[in-house]
Amino acid sequence: VLTKKEFLLIDLLSNSYGKTYTIEEIIVSLWKDDDVCPDVKNIKNIISRLRKKVPELNIKNIHGLGYKIE
Repeated sequence: VLTKKEFLLIDLLSNSYGKTYTIEEIIVSLWKDDDVCPDVKNIKNIISRLRKKVPELNIKNIHGLGYKIE
């Protein structure tokens, strides 16, 4: 079972397979309807949970840039 944010992140990353999304792009996409100002730790936490729940997604961290699905 995925949380809303996990599902939104999978949706974002899979829309443009292979495209690297910056942390800022991910934050804007996931929290656009919220009044919360999330931290990078929130993204890392969601990524970590997704890697455990759905390892076949193969989410890659591109150092200094962001994340993508390969």
